[in-house]
Amino acid sequence: MAYTFKLPYGLRKEGEVERLLHISEILPHESGLRCNCVCPNCGERLQAKLPKTKEDFTPRFAHHNADTCDYATETALHMKAKEIIEREKRMVIPSVVAYYNNLSKEVSPKREVSFDRVVLERRVGNVIPDILAYKEERPLMIEITITHGIDDDKFEKIEKLGISTLEIDLSDMDTDFDPEFLRDQIIDSIDNKFWVYNAVEEKEKESLKKEYLLILKKEEEAQKKAEEKRKRLEKFHEEKRQGKAERIKKLLDSNYQEELRQTWEKALSSDPIWIKASKGMNISLHKVPEYINVEIPGEIVFGCDRRVWQAYIFYRYVNNKVKLFRDKTFPISVKRIQENVKEEFKGRLNYDLVYMKDVA
Repeated sequence: MAYTFKLPYGLRKEGEVERLLHISEILPHESGLRCNCVCPNCGERLQAKLPKTKEDFTPRFAHHNADTCDYATETALHMKAKEIIEREKRMVIPSVVAYYNNLSKEVSPKREVSFDRVVLERRVGNVIPDILAYKEERPLMIEITITHGIDDDKFEKIEKLGISTLEIDLSDMDTDFDPEFLRDQIIDSIDNKFWVYNAVEEKEKESLKKEYLLILKKEEEAQKKAEEKRKRLEKFHEEKRQGKAERIKKLLDSNYQEELRQTWEKALSSDPIWIKASKGMNISLHKVPEYINVEIPGEIVFGCDRRVWQAYIFYRYVNNKVKLFRDKTFPISVKRIQENVKEEFKGRLNYDLVYMKDVA
């Protein structure tokens, strides 16, 4: 939106030089037309409106015998901003942060930069920036935005040039500002400064892109490996499932079971579980209690001689436990026994017989 009131600056020629004066710089005897100022935008004569008291009205310039100039304040702001930067030759610039997808990296922090030289509106390629500031021969283009920002066409030109460009947005500047406030906004503040394009940021973006693609590749490889593992397991379980019925049929064959029992009986004396339980209960193969050699339907599931698993259960859950409870009934948890047996006998159990829900 164009500024249409409270013009704070007027242009006055002093010798061979034109100076942009703030209304606060006009002395009382220079009020009215005696200020010898013209509009920075249209060049028409201005009057310096100086109130007799602070309560009268805000000091300002006004056009004399001319319609109000819509863009006078905009032009004045633009000119003054360039003048301040040219004079100060320094500026606090915002931090530079590179982004690529969900990755980010601070390239440089907020900092103050002192320029070796500053030139105004000098063409660079097919772009004429408001300000061209040099630091060790490295250029920085600075654009002052009042009403019209940088359009797509200009941005493309800046991008092709590859020169870092900073925008100072003064579009929200109150027309009652004083020169010191304006100087602070342009030089020391970063609230209204934005990177239109930053060459270092663009370079870092390429590094972040490579890093992102590497992460993406690793994730894809991990997903591929996980999928391959899933398919292998699926194939394994399918092959296992397909052969389960035949394996169960074999395990339930009485002749095959007799062969297994003979094999297990030969290995009984050296079985570590039997050795531990028999020693704990002070029994031997020559003197096995009848309650530790009971034939149980389906006992083939244990994958060992019945005396091994029965001795284990009795030794762990019954032997010497009754004495602790004297005449009371000793509580035995079937669920806990199942869990312990599965853990202790996990290398022996015939799991095809443990889980038979999926078998007709």
